[in-house]
Amino acid sequence: MSNYQKKVQALNFFAIQAEKEGKVLRKTNALKLIYFADKKHLRESTIRTITGDSYKAKQYGPVARDTIDLIETIALDREGEVDVSNIKYAKDFLDIHYDDSAQKRDGASQSIRISSKKKVDDKVLSQSDIAALRAVWDAFHTFLTDDTSDDRLWQETHKYPEGAKFDDSQTWEDIKIQELISTTKSGENDLLGDVQEEDLDEVRSLYHQRQAAWGVFE
Repeated sequence: MSNYQKKVQALNFFAIQAEKEGKVLRKTNALKLIYFADKKHLRESTIRTITGDSYKAKQYGPVARDTIDLIETIALDREGEVDVSNIKYAKDFLDIHYDDSAQKRDGASQSIRISSKKKVDDKVLSQSDIAALRAVWDAFHTFLTDDTSDDRLWQETHKYPEGAKFDDSQTWEDIKIQELISTTKSGENDLLGDVQEEDLDEVRSLYHQRQAAWGVFE
């Protein structure tokens, strides 16, 4: 299955879970949940993320590049900029639009809302993908509220070194995928699950071996 399909189905999974609990999935929270799911899947010795996306970050934490483009392309009606078949696939599963009832933190514009149109395509996501997505939802679902100024979810990203190092950055900076193989700073509770540094070292080693075998060097 293509990485584009996986991005769509990961968003679809979270949209469905939100709707089951009477919650609204908005762009910022969706992107943080995707980050947590990619991170959890990668660091649990699977040697890959769910979405296959690349990452960037600034003061509000890490963001999956292609996933945010997917969301904003549909919400802003910029469909001429991407593969038409990809957009059709996304629209078959997701309703992505500006929500007139909500405003961003600065009060300047509306929030992008993501809703599901149909159930997750279980042929696209693996069992380990679903397990990671479900674990992330279980860990963070209470962080989704009707208050669009609630920043607890992106604050959680700053507990990890790849998020914390961009606390004061006003411009986008690249994050290497290998940087997602990390745990929280000392003394911080890791809601993705307790993990030992020596276990992460093993995952890093396996990740580098795979990259070298593929001729990919970060």
